[in-house]
Amino acid sequence: MGIFDKNNEPIGARLQAFSLDMTKEKISKSLGQRFVPVLGETVIGSHIAMFGSIPADELSILKKIELDEGLPHLEFEGQWSKEFPKDMRSKLVVGWHNDNIRQLIDYAKQCNIRVIKRKGLFKNWGHFDINPSFVNGLASVKQCVDIAAKEGIYLGAHLRTFISTNDAYATPEADPRLATVGDTVLTI
Repeated sequence: MGIFDKNNEPIGARLQAFSLDMTKEKISKSLGQRFVPVLGETVIGSHIAMFGSIPADELSILKKIELDEGLPHLEFEGQWSKEFPKDMRSKLVVGWHNDNIRQLIDYAKQCNIRVIKRKGLFKNWGHFDINPSFVNGLASVKQCVDIAAKEGIYLGAHLRTFISTNDAYATPEADPRLATVGDTVLTI
């Protein structure tokens, strides 16, 4: 992390790293909410990779570290995710479905966009059941994906990082395998 003076001139750098012992309950607050980390994980065996390089060499060094250390190394079409072409960064987020997919593909191509994402592809998050607006369920989604793929367009889903309250993992009773991230008490 660079450190700059009042004129935004670089004057140095700072290195910060930390890890948490996830075996001990810790309650922290963020935006007025209480969060409790998942118990059972630990920092034992964790590592930090530190290196120095000129900016032009950063990605090649990171790639080598990922591969040498057996870390997750996401690839798409045989290309490392950190080296994706710029035209993969822009996304059209819209409610694609069988009735509008061809028109949306045309719009995306006009804008040089190769990814169309959809909010609401799933009626719940956890089990990820397909939204009932797709009359034939997963077969309808696959049909859209196949149409888009022929045009060099990728379809995706806009996902959340939590389970929805209408998912079978959460209702009518919470699945005992779920971790507690926060809690609250309702009063009348």
